[in-house]
Amino acid sequence: MIPTFKIRCSAIGEIMAYAGKPQIPVGAQTYLKKWCLEQLYGRRVEVHGAAMRKGNEVEQAAIDLAQSQLEPDAMWFKNVEEFSNDHLTGTPDIINGSKVIDIKCPWSFASFPMFDTELPTKDYAWQLQGYMALTEATSAAVVYCLMDAPEAILLDEARKLSYQLGYGGNIDLTMETVMRQMTYPDVPDHLRVKIFEVERDDEAIAQIYDRVQRMDELAQQWLAPYADRFAE
Repeated sequence: MIPTFKIRCSAIGEIMAYAGKPQIPVGAQTYLKKWCLEQLYGRRVEVHGAAMRKGNEVEQAAIDLAQSQLEPDAMWFKNVEEFSNDHLTGTPDIINGSKVIDIKCPWSFASFPMFDTELPTKDYAWQLQGYMALTEATSAAVVYCLMDAPEAILLDEARKLSYQLGYGGNIDLTMETVMRQMTYPDVPDHLRVKIFEVERDDEAIAQIYDRVQRMDELAQQWLAPYADRFAE
């Protein structure tokens, strides 16, 4: 049986250009082609990167920092349950009553949105709408946390900078610069947390569902010639 297309909440923004329109835009078709390749060949397209690595490694510390600044008398726990419905899958970072919270850890202070008044990345708003749809939450928030880079990343970045500057990999000459850019022992905690509230938007959720349904119909067409690949 040909698999049914679902979208991970973290990827919803990749398919929602021209939301509300019946046509499937080019970007969404590109995403769908990748998904169809994964189904046909039984392999996942793996995504790696230093920024993702940092986010994963400091996530629990970021949750603790955010909780200490935003709800100091509460206790936040990392959610590990994956939710799924007919259209979506996803694992919210935190479920706090009727609210879902997603933690973001910028690469460095230069990308920390301290002076933004609105959520700077629209894709995150789509992601949170997906989480609210899955969990029936009525509100959500994206919390940015400015976290020190882990030691292994500091070493990698110092080594890269050393080669860029012609020092041949000698990190003794670059580590101080990298530490200054990517660790923040002198910055008070309240300057390292920024929250953006996201209200539930049922119209946006309906638009996500409609786009996913249309993409599933297209995926079924694309994969139909190879149906024997999915025979049980």
